[in-house]
Amino acid sequence: SDDRAYVDAVLRDGGERAGTLAEATMKTVRDIIGLLQG
Repeated sequence: SDDRAYVDAVLRDGGERAGTLAEATMKTVRDIIGLLQG
């Protein structure tokens, strides 16, 4: 049904956004750890 397709699209979009955000966060964490070890 249309509802199922909508839910799938929302979950996929949210997952992509969460992945992008996590990637940026992890880069920041790695930069900080690098500075502390540096």
